[in-house]
Amino acid sequence: MATRNPGRFLNGIGALEIGARADLMLFGWHPGATELNVVQTYLAGERVW
Repeated sequence: MATRNPGRFLNGIGALEIGARADLMLFGWHPGATELNVVQTYLAGERVW
């Protein structure tokens, strides 16, 4: 849901499938928090942050 639905607006980008480009963001969240924190970012399968 967090990948495929937003991907519809980008011509299908955003599917977690074998062979698909691996641009990912890992978010952290705690119950009661009002925002997400970016924990890690990957571009083309390589960790960049």
